[in-house]
Amino acid sequence: MQRTVLLFICFLICVNCFSQQYPFVHYTPREGLVNNRCRFIYQDSKGKLYIATYGGLSVYDGSRFTNYSTSNGLADNLVNDVVEMGEDSVWIIPNVQKIHCLVKGQLKDFIPSDGFSPSINQLVKTSTGNYYAMAEDGLFRLQNKRFIKVSPDTAFGNVAIKTLLQGFEFDNKLFILFNPGYKLPATNLLVYDLATNQLIACNKNEPVGDLIKGYGKELWIRTAKGLCTPDKIDEKTRTVKLKALSYNWPIPKNVSIYSAFVDRQNNVWLQTSKGLYRIKNNVANLFTTEN
Repeated sequence: MQRTVLLFICFLICVNCFSQQYPFVHYTPREGLVNNRCRFIYQDSKGKLYIATYGGLSVYDGSRFTNYSTSNGLADNLVNDVVEMGEDSVWIIPNVQKIHCLVKGQLKDFIPSDGFSPSINQLVKTSTGNYYAMAEDGLFRLQNKRFIKVSPDTAFGNVAIKTLLQGFEFDNKLFILFNPGYKLPATNLLVYDLATNQLIACNKNEPVGDLIKGYGKELWIRTAKGLCTPDKIDEKTRTVKLKALSYNWPIPKNVSIYSAFVDRQNNVWLQTSKGLYRIKNNVANLFTTEN
């Protein structure tokens, strides 16, 4: 009897220990990663991971890393975006006026028909089938293998339309973060109507941190007031009204959210001042350095 009780207690202790052990795997240059400082990760339709770092690009196929840097073809070690363009073609966009294409593991250059490529921060494919480039010199549309500028140099009271950093399509409009010359303390919000091909709104004095893909086709916008979503366009002021997200997540009210991500299982990951929260089935798990 005593032995049975002892075994049962040991079982409870083991269950308790296992419940606190989370399956995090760490990848460093020791495991083959090109550089420790990662900027972003992109996953293609085949499951490959493209890890953009400050020292080049690593492609992980589930078993090993294949690395690309200036020593073997990249125009710059800083990669701004990775875009899947076809069955076996992925565009790699470095932090210079150049575009690479990765075809079956081979790095090649994409040369536009007129030889001009803007310095692109992000390339977005919209529901119209067009690709739009958020570039240092404005907004460009890829058409007939050429980049055509579709934004004016200035708008909305002589605001410089340049240094476009991030774009996201929502409600047939392209929401864009921009920071002219990187001189503002935070980015501002610009709205481009894909139906009329015109800039229709600009929030000049409302600092925005990120454009985030929420549930389904939702757009979440990180602001100083928390996570918001677009409400409507005010035609008089030519600004977009934002409203707070209606989701009541089980995290402390005083927690500041620095970033958010919704994975393919609709789990929400929140980077906060307390640590990293994962919200699954409306239950929050907090990950910190302790666990």
